Amino acid sequence: MSNTMGCRTALHIMSILVISGMLSLWNVAAVAQIEPSGGWTDRPWRPGQVVDIRWNTTLFDGVVDVLLWDGGTSSTSTIARAVPSKKGTTVWKIPDHQRVDDRYRLIVRDSERPWRRVMSAGFIPVAPHTKANDGLVYGNGPVMSATLYPNPARDQVHVGWTVDDAVDLRMETLTGLAVAAMSLDGMATVATLPLNGIPAGIYVVTVTSRTGLRQRARLQVVK
Repeated sequence: MSNTMGCRTALHIMSILVISGMLSLWNVAAVAQIEPSGGWTDRPWRPGQVVDIRWNTTLFDGVVDVLLWDGGTSSTSTIARAVPSKKGTTVWKIPDHQRVDDRYRLIVRDSERPWRRVMSAGFIPVAPHTKANDGLVYGNGPVMSATLYPNPARDQVHVGWTVDDAVDLRMETLTGLAVAAMSLDGMATVATLPLNGIPAGIYVVTVTSRTGLRQRARLQVVK
């Protein structure tokens, strides 16, 4: 009798270990399913930057929440809620006041079953915004912080800026020929420029606020 109970106990323990191992393998496989994935190969984020967050659309059904985990404070903040999982992407403008640190990770979780979640494989740093290393070309006069993402871009480019003011966006060739333009009110801080029909090459995107702040950034269009 004792031998039978011992065998059952051993089988029960083995079952738990097997299930735990399977869950661990699923989690390890899943952490590589978010981009940016983090690690030394990813460029640092900067306050005010617009980033494109992507995930494997086969991981979840229904809708998902996208979160940012701060390893420095062990806290989590929400980037987006109830995004259709099959969409596979969301755009986020990093707040101007985002704390500079090198221990951020992305989390995508099932909105209805929050215990089902995946995390970026590595840490993503947020670095100070500086003129020396952001790849932007600044014009004369006062400067506001503006970002382009992705760059190089193929189908569209997201433009973000950091002033609560109406702005004009203009995209030109290096010879000054305008290929795209739009105006936005003071409620917007992110815009998307479609690149359909625009040939591959180097362009200049200018963001000008109604109060005179402006910034020029080089954009590479690829096809």
